Amino acid sequence: MEQKTILVVSQIYPYPLHNGGCVDIFNRLKALKNLGHSVSLIAYVFSEPTEEEFSPLRELCKEIFVVPMRRKNILKMFSCKPYFIANRENFPFLSNVLPKLVKRSFDYIISESHNVLTASLFIKQKLNIPSLALRVHNNEPCFMKSLAKTSPFFSIPHL
Repeated sequence: MEQKTILVVSQIYPYPLHNGGCVDIFNRLKALKNLGHSVSLIAYVFSEPTEEEFSPLRELCKEIFVVPMRRKNILKMFSCKPYFIANRENFPFLSNVLPKLVKRSFDYIISESHNVLTASLFIKQKLNIPSLALRVHNNEPCFMKSLAKTSPFFSIPHL
């Protein structure tokens, strides 16, 4: 199999393995590495990962970039887009990361959720990546509808 260069854009930092989403993304990174592909990761975080959290992913990824998010960003609540998508559109930060990535020629970009699809499309266009794959983990509309029924009116769930 020919080695491919793959950029993975994740809505969460996949380590430590504290939930099913982290395990799923971590295992995908591991499988891609074991297949001989070169993988880079862009992950959204609320706080900078520790050295202990970076270490296992450095074994799997050629490059790791973390994109900061603000917890419960009030302005994003009034966006026309869903909060989970709007809160992950840090285009100024991504624009600073792109020059570091432009040196590489990626074959694919994997968007690890529709929550990061807008950012993935932005990156795909800027880096001229030929193929994008969207990985859908859950039936998110059903999940959010159920969550809305059980959550207080002004609460914003943390992911």
